[in-house]
Amino acid sequence: MRLALTTLLVLLLGGCAVGFKVTGDYNVEYDFSGQSTYAIVLPEGIETVPNPLVARRVMRALRAELDEKGLVEVPSAEADVHFSFITTSQDREDIRVYQNYNSYFAYRNCWNCRVYNTTVMPATEVTRVEYIESQMIIDAVHPETRELFWRGMTNKKFTRGEVSSMKPDRLTRLVDKAVDAILKNYPPQ
Repeated sequence: MRLALTTLLVLLLGGCAVGFKVTGDYNVEYDFSGQSTYAIVLPEGIETVPNPLVARRVMRALRAELDEKGLVEVPSAEADVHFSFITTSQDREDIRVYQNYNSYFAYRNCWNCRVYNTTVMPATEVTRVEYIESQMIIDAVHPETRELFWRGMTNKKFTRGEVSSMKPDRLTRLVDKAVDAILKNYPPQ
């Protein structure tokens, strides 16, 4: 009974946990202390997110995280910092080749091989996995100079089945967690 409860808890927590590896960079000479207002500015003529529904989710999550940090959204002409974002998705393929040395008894270094004078035969195993890699990048840009001074990014791999069966509420949670993970590092300490 105790083992069943522990297993159930691990499965539930593991199912809810979505880990995002975040990378980023920033200008070490930039003074982050004077920021109190922001604007979300997307480049004109460039499709930063192929799906407008995902773009709305990212903007909502970005606003929520920045508001939580104490920044106030204002028109772009009045902002201390401009935030911009882009998401991409690419089809990827992972091919791995393994060299197995199996005996007649189907395991390596068998102790019966010498007794039965069995030869060990090499076998090559090739695995191919198709997946979709999605990436989100959030930039902080100085409004007057248009100089990039902070960038955070993360990516996540999904199988085709996960993407085709993903419901909107799960996608919203993934976007929220990705934006939260990226903005944990803003402003840099």
